[in-house]
Amino acid sequence: MSTAARIGLTFLVLAAGGLVATPAQAAPLEDATIAAREYVFGADNVKATGKLPKNRVFVSWFGVASLAVGVNGKVVLLDTFINGLPPSTCGPDDSEPADTSATGYTPMSYDQLEALAPKAIFIGHGHYDHECHTGPIAAATGAKVVGLEEHCEVARTQAVEAGIEEKVHCRTPLAADAPFGAKTKIRPVGRRLKVTVIRNLHSGAASAPPMDSGGAEAAMYRFRLRGFSFFWNNSAGPLREHAPAVLETMENLPPTDVQFEATLGFGNPEQGFRDPADYAEALRVDELYSLHHDLFQNPVLSAALNDQMATELKSRGLGSIFRPLQDPEDYLVPIAFRVGH
Repeated sequence: MSTAARIGLTFLVLAAGGLVATPAQAAPLEDATIAAREYVFGADNVKATGKLPKNRVFVSWFGVASLAVGVNGKVVLLDTFINGLPPSTCGPDDSEPADTSATGYTPMSYDQLEALAPKAIFIGHGHYDHECHTGPIAAATGAKVVGLEEHCEVARTQAVEAGIEEKVHCRTPLAADAPFGAKTKIRPVGRRLKVTVIRNLHSGAASAPPMDSGGAEAAMYRFRLRGFSFFWNNSAGPLREHAPAVLETMENLPPTDVQFEATLGFGNPEQGFRDPADYAEALRVDELYSLHHDLFQNPVLSAALNDQMATELKSRGLGSIFRPLQDPEDYLVPIAFRVGH
């Protein structure tokens, strides 16, 4: 039987009582994929076949706001920037990584990121330290890029400029001109994983006009699997002044179990850590993990920023448990959550 005939069909096997249909077996994963998944999610969390268990969620941080997530047995990426410096990663001039096999501040390469074989790539916004090499990864793996139309345009351009002929598949749940706080629900990687997409506001000073162009067009995502929810936002804007509808949208969601949030942004010099705390408060978060504070690759500075975020949360009397991530030792250390019963 040809490969084409096997895929998407069923095998007929002789069983007690006669012929019955059984699902076709998926092609085995490549050795590079198994190795990459063991490296990112931990060998104990990955089956010998490279598959991930369906009753767990694994989150592995690889720099700034980028996360590799194993959810319902599938791998998805939230942003694609590996923390480092060119040539191992993208630069502030939007240059692509010149050496995709090289590692940087995070001990991981883009070749390994691609080898994870993700099913989808969620983009929060399109700046270089978030949407890096997304198009080539999506084209090579068939992963669906999920985000705003601006994010899809960046991914398509990256693939074309890299000389890749394969198409970049995109899903844009919200219109390019969707107002802040607009939301919709999708299931891009199977019916069990429910995703709420919300139009977000990029970080910025409250006294300045809102940032919403040139890569700052932002979205954020709430994932729900069998009663377990986790939220990811790679930027936290001054919602009180410029986007109160975003606060209202979050307040109207059910309480969130876990949030991974950018705590460092352009608004910190003026507002301190008020803005990321506003997000956590509106979401009624049980556990909060910090992101983006490692951009400058300075562990002492990162620790100080985490301390300031902790002080802000404590001053409000929030019940959220703050679990600060510390670079570089927390890179690629999987965080596991059990879902369902």
